[in-house]
Amino acid sequence: MLYEELAKEGFRKGNDLQFLSHILSLDSKASVQDLVGRSIRVSDDFRKISIKPKAKYYPVIGMLALLPQNEIDISGVSSMYQQLMGEKHFKWEKDMNVTMAVSFYVNDKVDHSSLTDASIRTTLEMILQAQQAVLVSTITATTVAANSNNGS
Repeated sequence: MLYEELAKEGFRKGNDLQFLSHILSLDSKASVQDLVGRSIRVSDDFRKISIKPKAKYYPVIGMLALLPQNEIDISGVSSMYQQLMGEKHFKWEKDMNVTMAVSFYVNDKVDHSSLTDASIRTTLEMILQAQQAVLVSTITATTVAANSNNGS
């Protein structure tokens, strides 16, 4: 149901949309329309800070959409993203920087949030840990590749 409703609203069908719909389904108290509306708002917020909401960002859009709406301040994500883009070693990794910026932001919000649903809080923490593991692996692989190219 979520998958189809999100697709009707312009989200591209595929694995990333499937992941987004699974993340959103963790909030069993919200209606489908509410969850779709939250996702659209987050996607629109990305555009406002000049981040094109690509399909690969759907999972982080879902994580933001699960936060209490009054606690989402997209300027916090933008600030972290700009900071990462200003770092020499990260400036070429725009997609990774979006994911990291949202992950840092959501992690902070989960720690200091009025998010009362323990299962959503726990699930968001697990998703964040999985994303962080992938990011560390990506950074390590990129560093190894860069160092091996410098030594050639």
